[in-house]
Amino acid sequence: MTESHSGLLLFCPSSFGGIADYAHHQAEALGRRGIPVLMLCPPDYPHRAVAYRQERCLPAGGKRSKLLLFRLMTPVWLLLGAYIILVRQIRERGCKRVLLASYGEYLAPLWAWRMRRLRRLGVRFGAVVHDPVRDFVLGPNWWHRWSISEGYSFLDAVFLHHPIELDTGVRKFDLEQTVIPHGPYFFPEANRSRVETRAALKIPQQAKVFLSFGHLRDGKNLDLILEALSTLPQAYLLVVGTEAGTGHVRSEDYQKQAERLGVDDRCRWKVGFASPEEVADYFEAADFALLTYEARFRSASGVLNVAARYRRPVVASCGESNLSTAVKNYQLGPWVEPDRADEIARGMREILDQGAAPEWERYLEENSWEKNAELVSRALDL
Repeated sequence: MTESHSGLLLFCPSSFGGIADYAHHQAEALGRRGIPVLMLCPPDYPHRAVAYRQERCLPAGGKRSKLLLFRLMTPVWLLLGAYIILVRQIRERGCKRVLLASYGEYLAPLWAWRMRRLRRLGVRFGAVVHDPVRDFVLGPNWWHRWSISEGYSFLDAVFLHHPIELDTGVRKFDLEQTVIPHGPYFFPEANRSRVETRAALKIPQQAKVFLSFGHLRDGKNLDLILEALSTLPQAYLLVVGTEAGTGHVRSEDYQKQAERLGVDDRCRWKVGFASPEEVADYFEAADFALLTYEARFRSASGVLNVAARYRRPVVASCGESNLSTAVKNYQLGPWVEPDRADEIARGMREILDQGAAPEWERYLEENSWEKNAELVSRALDL
């Protein structure tokens, strides 16, 4: 018999990346407030719970199939299967408060009706809207717009990192909106000294090093960073992250571009999973972090909160968002116009010549997981 749960049920089908990390830290903060939190997550979820509980019952991604049909259909079955499990868990445990780790509209017409039925039975739903501008279109536009509406149709509360007029698709919904902070990520101290890590990477000790960290997806403008680097002979680039997957430029293509531009001798590539200890070493070895997102990026940046942990000033760009507000309000580094190599070069040159004076203490005080949990618990009546 399934044990009942009277607190918050947190639904996190992601087993890697920023959403998985965010959900864990949020759950820990809610748990520290004395709120019973049960997270539904996949078996390969990377974090261990301390102040909350986990039920590793959601489908795992598994190995990538060689057959195109299976590659296309597997995400569909995994997604629908995850929502079916969510519904069953809500019913069997008698849950009345449910938080989705991330809003999502994919295939929502096929599963959202189940949530609306539960809502009519008294279940209150919330979702963290990490990416409020849903401009990645799958299928015809009418389906995309309908899916957006379906994804919002059962929600009582939405949590944003920046004030914005939400586009809820073909229908307008009166949603309770709460702006919450994105707290810092807790990474360990570096295992190796700055000198040791630079020596291992064959980077001169006196060099100025810019770090690009995270998934190597196109929206981070790594190609423009390489162009900018070609105008700054005194700078080195350290790229640390995993391949972003189908549809994105691969790391070997970026490395070929670096060769064409004549900057390959000043680039270091650590492609693949990096442990928390390795991440700490790489940030220790770097002077600055690059957060040069495209203009379509209108979210918070988990990388900023890793940079905050190690007090590394940033060169940043994106659309109007939590990231842009944070960098400007707390003077975390130069702000540049998005999607322009010359602007990235300007920002890198500015921080090299003038340095930066980030207000890290104020930023960390005003952007804590404790404040995040307080606002979420209040909005969901926990």
